[in-house]
Amino acid sequence: MQNETIEETTESTAAIAPISAAAGPLRVLVDWLALLTCLVLLPMLGLFASDLWQRTDFRFFPIAILAFLFFALRKFRLVPVEHRWRSYWSLGILVASSLAGLVSALAVSPWLAGLAVTGMCIGWGLARLGDSRWHEIVGWTLPLWVLLALPVSDAADVSQLLESSTASSASVVLDALSIPQLAIGNLLQLRSTSLPASLVCRGLGSIYLLLLCTTLLSMLLRRSLWIGGLTVLSLPLWAWFSAVAHLVLAAYLLESDGPNLLFGARGLAVQAGFLVVTVLLIWAFQITLKNLFAPFQAYSAGQHGLHSFYSRVVSWPTQEESERPGKGKETAPTADTISNSRDRRIELIGISTLLVLAVATGILANYEVFGRSAGKRMEPLQITTEAMQSHFSLESLPANLQGMQRLEFNNFERKSTHFSRNFGAKWIYVVDQQRAEIVVELPMRGFYPLESDSLTVVSRFAEPRQSFEATIEGFGTVLLDDVIVLDDLTGRSYVGYATLTLNEFPPFRTAVTTGSRSLQSLVDCVKLQPTIIAVRLLVEGTDRTSEEERATYRQILLEVCETLRPSLEQLNPR
Repeated sequence: MQNETIEETTESTAAIAPISAAAGPLRVLVDWLALLTCLVLLPMLGLFASDLWQRTDFRFFPIAILAFLFFALRKFRLVPVEHRWRSYWSLGILVASSLAGLVSALAVSPWLAGLAVTGMCIGWGLARLGDSRWHEIVGWTLPLWVLLALPVSDAADVSQLLESSTASSASVVLDALSIPQLAIGNLLQLRSTSLPASLVCRGLGSIYLLLLCTTLLSMLLRRSLWIGGLTVLSLPLWAWFSAVAHLVLAAYLLESDGPNLLFGARGLAVQAGFLVVTVLLIWAFQITLKNLFAPFQAYSAGQHGLHSFYSRVVSWPTQEESERPGKGKETAPTADTISNSRDRRIELIGISTLLVLAVATGILANYEVFGRSAGKRMEPLQITTEAMQSHFSLESLPANLQGMQRLEFNNFERKSTHFSRNFGAKWIYVVDQQRAEIVVELPMRGFYPLESDSLTVVSRFAEPRQSFEATIEGFGTVLLDDVIVLDDLTGRSYVGYATLTLNEFPPFRTAVTTGSRSLQSLVDCVKLQPTIIAVRLLVEGTDRTSEEERATYRQILLEVCETLRPSLEQLNPR
């Protein structure tokens, strides 16, 4: 009788699914499947890393990856998981992450690949790290979520909104200091020079870098979910305050013949100083919040009903509760462990699905990256001041362009070290006593609505934007967009622009740039955004523009693109 009992116990133990075994690393099937999925996503992750590195504002991403590894490995311990629903959640997250990886290969979306790997880390941790609670595992991946918050195109970059608000706010402060200036968009015009707000809102002043610093600060100090959430929600205010203070101080010193705090090594050091001060202020803000919520935290220490819910929202997870004996441990009776045939079948189905998705993802990802050379979409343009002067000149465009007479030309480089549109070339024309500008903007990442650059405090859109597509030999698909702007000073103006690429991958509009809510435009928001060039045409002081006149202006844009094709191709030789 005793031998039969021992045999039944052995069979019951053997029936426990591999996902909850207490074996070492890479000794359980789910370990190999998670590792396989991450490996087959390496080509897409390589595109993700390359994209971030080429965009200088986001070169801090290795810090986020190292921080994730630090927090995850610090308490890494393989412990068997015997909670049925935790295993179910783990399998569900693993399958969903594998599905996201497959979609990332189909849509050529490095962002989705990053999301898939993040989910894979969470799902694997739930399955194999039984000694760690689920909120701890999710918390370790917070630095990876910061990377997913980085914009995939210039149009989705909230730094541009920060720049315009910084310039206008700095203008108000300088008015109070009796310093003459004028804020135009994200530019602060002083008597002696002009200061782009991007000089203080990008680089070490980036709101995304501040988000990472705040996240790491909250993780190191083990802040509660409530305090951490409020801190993140207040980040735009802290970033705005730091940028305005930096810009006002720099403008005041420039007008007082003082040192320049915006350029060179000194500018970098000052920006780093403002970042450190801002992080210290955020630290003090978190301490204040902790003291404010301390009475509520003590009152809601019960474990029943509303008190339990409020305690988890306000004070959980905290170190004290994590170390409290008998609290929060995910134990379950033997009847709830994964030891019956039905649960076994569910796990086998989930693991088989993981295997199929991983293999399909690997085939598609390698085909897109190596077979179709998806990385060419984001090839950086080798642009320098010398290249602009060599390839663009007054004679690059004809003196007579469909009735418009050429007047002057100039190359320009924006005074910013961290801005997408660093270079440009401008031709001034006149037509029927109206001033017209043709501007080549380069480079940009993804489609960008250039009509927003034409708006000022005294202008608005008079007619909605119209969008078209055309085909030019050598460029392929070209996107054409135009809009009518009504300005209180110059009257009605026509703004049109052509968006093109220098490789075989066509540009595309997204829901962020068009306001469309179609499924395709939403999917395009997370796709690999190509490096593009935009050619803009501005005709000021027009009368009510007919459809025929707008069609003529669009034809001029296409002619300009064809004429400038040799010069543009020399900037990016294939």
